[in-house]
Amino acid sequence: MPFRWTETGGFEQLDDVVTDISADGSVIVGNTRHNDLPRGYRWTESGGFDILDPLAGHDVTRVSGISADGSVIVGISGDTQAEPGAGAAPARWTQNGGVEAIGLPPGSSFGWAMGANADGTVIVGHSGSETAGPEIFRWTEPGGIQELGKLPGDLDGFAVDTSADGSVVVGWGDTNLPSPFHARTFIWDASHGMRDLRDVLTEAGLDFSGWSLNFPRGISDDGTKIVGQGYNPAGLRESWLVDLSTNTPGDTNGDGVVDADDLNNVRDFFGTMGASDGTLDGDAYPFDCLVNIDDLNAVRNHFGAMAAPVPEPGAGGLLIFGAMAFLLTRRRADQNRRMMEETPCKGGAKTRRLNVP
Repeated sequence: MPFRWTETGGFEQLDDVVTDISADGSVIVGNTRHNDLPRGYRWTESGGFDILDPLAGHDVTRVSGISADGSVIVGISGDTQAEPGAGAAPARWTQNGGVEAIGLPPGSSFGWAMGANADGTVIVGHSGSETAGPEIFRWTEPGGIQELGKLPGDLDGFAVDTSADGSVVVGWGDTNLPSPFHARTFIWDASHGMRDLRDVLTEAGLDFSGWSLNFPRGISDDGTKIVGQGYNPAGLRESWLVDLSTNTPGDTNGDGVVDADDLNNVRDFFGTMGASDGTLDGDAYPFDCLVNIDDLNAVRNHFGAMAAPVPEPGAGGLLIFGAMAFLLTRRRADQNRRMMEETPCKGGAKTRRLNVP
């Protein structure tokens, strides 16, 4: 049963299916049935449930997500009388403007808006036709629909999410290989186009033998962290997190600058395995997960240095991997409670395991 929880109010039951929530938690969206038809809804504490109207000539709405600021809801408007696979129109809803179709790429007869950037000015989704499988699109208010295609060899492509500025898109493609390895995660940006996430990581020197990164579920605001589900080398379904963010040698507290605080950290924690949040190890990639003389030298040699901002993908971001820390986090699937536990570094990469008691 869907619910909303706050520290002051505790658990509050919500109706039907919840699909997304705004960044501050004030707006919740999802899907329900209204007059015996599927409809999306918008919920706020002050206003309760608002049923989202379809486009003219349609009778169904389905919601996929909401912008971080809560201003734009995305999903589809459809017609129950249409043929299966046809008639679904990518749509957005705003509080002032109501429902609006965002259009379809040429040759497409149906589509689905799946995610939006922080202010709803960029929307990602997929579209197709009765004769062609879904491919990825990216919509912007001034530019309209941009076709992103799909990975070479994929039969279908499905968008999942985009970064806060809309410059990085993630999703998955269907390779038609035997299950459970038929899907693979892609990452898209304007400079590099569509890329297999596994290829990006392999090119950076990581060994992913036996792992299948099948289904991404989301991307961080800055476009550097991607989470999803896949299969481990034992063939068990697990969740993963990949971190593409940069590491500044000597920055032991992760504040983006190498200063006296980092020197004090090395002094106070010398000889330890570091902290549970992954800080205190000041080495450049690969990490050794030990606060030692190497970390002292890293602080000394880089004292006063500041972390370069994560490059925008449109301006060459994700291109330099030499100093990147790639984080693979594993989580046992189908569990609803978890506890973070920091583990020693394995294979030169910082790792976390999500344990479920």
